[in-house]
Amino acid sequence: MFQLLSVITSFTCLFFGWLCGWRGKEASRWPRMRLPGILLGTVCLAFSAWYGCLMLEGGLAKYQPLAWALVPITAVLSYFFLDFLFARSLGGFLILSANALIHFGFVEKVPLRGVFSVNCLVLGVLGLFLLGTPWWMRDVMLWSEGHPTGRKWLMGAFALSAMLLLLSFGSI
Repeated sequence: MFQLLSVITSFTCLFFGWLCGWRGKEASRWPRMRLPGILLGTVCLAFSAWYGCLMLEGGLAKYQPLAWALVPITAVLSYFFLDFLFARSLGGFLILSANALIHFGFVEKVPLRGVFSVNCLVLGVLGLFLLGTPWWMRDVMLWSEGHPTGRKWLMGAFALSAMLLLLSFGSI
């Protein structure tokens, strides 16, 4: 599970870096895309329901089916009523994956655990920004159009983050 989540999160970082480096107005349309947003968002909702059901123990265990029933309901409502759906879904995925990766990093005894944890923390904070202010993703993409040096720095930072995630399980 740790290796798979590391690979998926690293490819997400590479994709986000590619979007920031992609010139043109087409890149700035990604934060509002509904179909990729609802697909990623449904995965995040299912991931959240699974974690939530782990906390519903004892007398609260009877509410576990309700948590799973809310996943498709919330996904459909999100599709129709949320703007910047892909940016919000990407933010939610980064928050959930950063949390799980930090936990797995301590369980698996990752070398350079501090660097790995800081990388995950930065990705989690980025996810918080994307979830809370999703238009920030579009603004960063539009800003990077006119700033070639900033675009290279953004692409390099996301490539470095992806590399750290991929190298973290190389010695396990």
